[in-house]
Amino acid sequence: MTTTTNAFVANGPARIGFEAKSSSSRNPFKFGALAVGHSAGVYSAIDDIALPPTATIWDEAAVVGTSNNEHGVFGISWTRYGVIGQWGVKPTLLQPFLPAEAAVMGLAQDADGVVVASDHGVGVTGQSYWSSSISGSSTYGFGVDAVTELGDAAIRAQTIEGPGTACSAWLPPMPGSLA
Repeated sequence: MTTTTNAFVANGPARIGFEAKSSSSRNPFKFGALAVGHSAGVYSAIDDIALPPTATIWDEAAVVGTSNNEHGVFGISWTRYGVIGQWGVKPTLLQPFLPAEAAVMGLAQDADGVVVASDHGVGVTGQSYWSSSISGSSTYGFGVDAVTELGDAAIRAQTIEGPGTACSAWLPPMPGSLA
């Protein structure tokens, strides 16, 4: 049965406001929902935020999540990526070397995979208990490229008290060199 109208409203209280599921787990829907909009395809909110603000603070997006006190968007996966973003076509040269799982994955063939910007905070922060907090590698370019226009140094390495090394670098010997 198909129902067509100009809008659907669910007032609750109910555990789920909109539910689309198949009566057979063997043949679920190909798409559980299709939502098309001018500013956002899906707008979801928690914390008693009922309607999207009249002046959108985001650029147009397929999905917008907002909250005053909790996560705006959250993704979990135990076998793939929690959240994935892709610009253009999927990259092919490094595809065999990409990890099969990550919390966040950014993919692009001819653009930056991930871009971070902050006016006053740190652009990227990495922290790990047992491994490198930030790692970079490249086949032909720099593994890590750092530039500062007005700061004291492009890269700063520092260690707290203990046996740690603030900065170490290793370059494999070039073929034919006297190493």
